[in-house]
Amino acid sequence: KVLKLFWTVACCADTSTEIMNQAFSAHLKILDRSCSQNREKNRWLDKCVEELEANPKWALPAMRQIKGICSLYQEQLANDTLNHRASTVVYRKEVIDMFQKKHALVILIVDNLTQYMACIRASGDSLANFDPNVFSPDGRYSHTDQISERLSFLLFLLRDGSLWLCAPQAKQIWQCLVEEPVFSSDREHGFGWFSSLMGDETDLEPEFHRGFFESKLTKLDPALLSETGMECFERFFKSVNYKEKNTKGKLIHLVGLDFCWKLVQCTNTKLSVKASNLLKETYANCGQSLGNDQIRKMLQRLIKEKVKDLECPVCLEEAAAPIFSCKEMHVICSLCSGKVKNNTCPVCRCSYGKEKMRHRFAEKISEELKQMRKELAEFN
Repeated sequence: KVLKLFWTVACCADTSTEIMNQAFSAHLKILDRSCSQNREKNRWLDKCVEELEANPKWALPAMRQIKGICSLYQEQLANDTLNHRASTVVYRKEVIDMFQKKHALVILIVDNLTQYMACIRASGDSLANFDPNVFSPDGRYSHTDQISERLSFLLFLLRDGSLWLCAPQAKQIWQCLVEEPVFSSDREHGFGWFSSLMGDETDLEPEFHRGFFESKLTKLDPALLSETGMECFERFFKSVNYKEKNTKGKLIHLVGLDFCWKLVQCTNTKLSVKASNLLKETYANCGQSLGNDQIRKMLQRLIKEKVKDLECPVCLEEAAAPIFSCKEMHVICSLCSGKVKNNTCPVCRCSYGKEKMRHRFAEKISEELKQMRKELAEFN
């Protein structure tokens, strides 16, 4: 009766968010301390799923409560086996697996996220000036919370339930957050979440890695990639290409190489450097599996891109240390820096000031160029 009372209070539309959270918290404590039978916990898990299916407004509280109840069950340790446990012990993984089979929880949550995003997207351009951290569609939770809570719950199901995220659901999440975001932060959430899937132990269906990488990440407009997006691309790039190198034992063709070169050439300096470093790391890790022709072409192309970055706009020669720049970081070589008219940058016309600024980053690129040319000479 007390459990039912707390549930009724929490689910009342007039209850404030603070009181609702307190009621759900008390509900969990009673289940933990007073309900030794798993049947009672499972009954309330069913109740949460019913609420989630019937009332989208209560999606977040229902997910929190499902996670809370599942967390009351013992986590199975690596050295635990089903044959060496007490007959009364039920592991969290088993509970999640049971409810996944019963309710298709992963599909349910992904569909819920898709429906939520479709409803927000239907508001049109009126949301353009809203802050997603403040904008609250249901009057309880911000848009940011609506996204992050669903993604966090999904990750909980995958990790604690030892489940795979299958291809249809992965594509669904990618489309609604990365390809069709309402706010730019939605895309960031998507990039960050898919990056977290590609840890040491992936949560994405293994057979689907390459297909997802080729059909989704490498088809993106490079201009849409942030640092979080670059991290996502890097994790998939390594997972797909390093896996092939480790398992096939023969020469490989790098997947996503053309897209990586696009990133090397992009105007965002940080992304360009990260992409360049990724190529060098790939060369170091997969050298023997790439074949002579691929290695030579990769080094030659990297050198070409680096030389382009160091081109002086006056003499059109490759700048070498000391390298100077204006406040907009346009490169100029030491010889030409003293010859420019009115002490202004030939690219943007801003003044160099009393003392010209050293471009330490460009000087670092110059040092990297020397090393790559050495490696190419040794290779040849």
